[in-house]
Amino acid sequence: MNAHAQPKAAAAAETVCVAADDLRRSLAFVRKVIERRNTIPVLNMIRLDAQGKALTLRGTDLDIECEVELEASANGQLSCLLMPGLLADLVRYAEGPVTIGKEGEIVTISADDVTAEVRALCPPEDWPDFMDKRDLGAPATIGEGALHKALSTTLPCVSTEETRYYLNGVYLHDAGEGLVAVATDGHRLARYETGEDWGLDGAILPRKTARAVLDRLRADGNGSVSVRPASSKRSGRLPVGFGAPKPATDESSTFLSHLVFEGQGWAVRSKIIDGTFPNYSRVIPKRTGKISATVTAAALKRFPRGSERTRALQIDPDGGRMTMKGVLENATISMPIQGTGPAMGCNLNYLLGFAQRAGTIRIEGNSPNDPFHILTDDPRLTQILMPMRV
Repeated sequence: MNAHAQPKAAAAAETVCVAADDLRRSLAFVRKVIERRNTIPVLNMIRLDAQGKALTLRGTDLDIECEVELEASANGQLSCLLMPGLLADLVRYAEGPVTIGKEGEIVTISADDVTAEVRALCPPEDWPDFMDKRDLGAPATIGEGALHKALSTTLPCVSTEETRYYLNGVYLHDAGEGLVAVATDGHRLARYETGEDWGLDGAILPRKTARAVLDRLRADGNGSVSVRPASSKRSGRLPVGFGAPKPATDESSTFLSHLVFEGQGWAVRSKIIDGTFPNYSRVIPKRTGKISATVTAAALKRFPRGSERTRALQIDPDGGRMTMKGVLENATISMPIQGTGPAMGCNLNYLLGFAQRAGTIRIEGNSPNDPFHILTDDPRLTQILMPMRV
């Protein structure tokens, strides 16, 4: 059967040939944005467009669209919608090139000695273009490494509580000295100063979008990422709050609605969260060093993670011990710590998360009831942890 199917793929009017490894990596990227449960058929698919020496893959959930361009060899102009699960299964173990051909509504996929014929259930014209009629502004250019650091250090502090939707993302804004990224869930906060020129209005980037962009970045990358704003028009009174760049008006106004991130061979287009990020600067205390303790991730890992009730960790710098009670059949576990100041309490899981990303951290506070600074070796990073009763 395979021997008869192969010539048909080669004779198709529209074909594209691409390396299996490149296709696998790109497919994994565009699939991340697709929701698992969808009632709209086209949102369960990815779009493939091939022409000349390029193959473009796209996936969307109507709020975010991921796009990646691969080096390929196309015969004609191919455009089709496919189920990503089927394509991923066919190329999972492929070693040689993958050929995708289309003739009418039949799409033929050939990977090594495996060939599959599928019917394209949706035409390419059904693909949604949520960026249509958007006014694109001048882009800001951010260093790849700086953007990776900003997103990777703030994403763990993004809230997952839907009632405070404006905390469900990373706040990107210019604080006077370049791009600053901030995220908080009310219990912890992370703020990273990139030092890169921003020049755009403040925007709350959804958690899902931030993860998609971070997937394309390398910590040691020396490239650049273009961030382009897209605006829409709406009527009515606009709210004024922290981060609102323009005064309220009763007239029809243009507002920032989307951000487009573009790197080498990839793009992420996304809606931003329509809300006002709180004035986070009010919860960042001045550093006085009245309480100070240094701890490592290796030490914190020796404590049981505990349950919601038993994850409180007491740190007593003057006593030289940190203690956790009510775990392992109500046992009390303690180990030494170095520092100065009275005893304080904090959430073990949050503190361990900070420590695992840095290795060694220093906890600084003014009193046991005030927020603590969590210091690392990066002077551009500000981390805050709220106290916990023990």
